[in-house]
Amino acid sequence: MSRGIYHSLTERKQQGKKSFAVLVDPDKVNNTNMEHLIELAVASKVDYFFVGGSLVISNYLDECVQLIKKAAIFL
Repeated sequence: MSRGIYHSLTERKQQGKKSFAVLVDPDKVNNTNMEHLIELAVASKVDYFFVGGSLVISNYLDECVQLIKKAAIFL
């Protein structure tokens, strides 16, 4: 079982490793640009995706997370 993102971040910091995270605001993306964003993230070896925004008023949050999870096998 995963020990959580906080533990992962602090462990990497203690090891002197840098992390690369991408913040995705589900109110500002759609299927087309999410696919492009994920392709770029996979090519750039992103360590973490953070999903959220100030308000999150759209219904795209769940779909956004599912798209990222599908792509996670390539990360």
